[in-house]
Amino acid sequence: MAHEAFRRFSMRTNLLNVFSETDAAPAGCVVSVVNENISVYLDLRGSLSAEAEREKLVKKMEEVQKQKEKLWKKMNASGYKDKVPAKIQEDNEAKLKSLEQEFSALALASEHIKET
Repeated sequence: MAHEAFRRFSMRTNLLNVFSETDAAPAGCVVSVVNENISVYLDLRGSLSAEAEREKLVKKMEEVQKQKEKLWKKMNASGYKDKVPAKIQEDNEAKLKSLEQEFSALALASEHIKET
């Protein structure tokens, strides 16, 4: 899995550290959400602007929110349950759940920047 590949790579370099889901976010870092399963913590100390990173996160949150709304509207359209094949309905439900998780991760990352 990708997590194991990152862990192996991190053993070869001091530029990458792998954390578990239960580890606290490192101090002085911002989070870049790759997807609902992977987040990258960037060390800002002496380099990047926290506010600029937060603005990027807010923009990404807006994009994800638009995707969620568009998919939700599609899934709640008249006749959707009757006309759309079950497999596509399942795929759309999974996609909506993924978008919701990604949005939550982005919101958490944005809050983390505020605290930094």
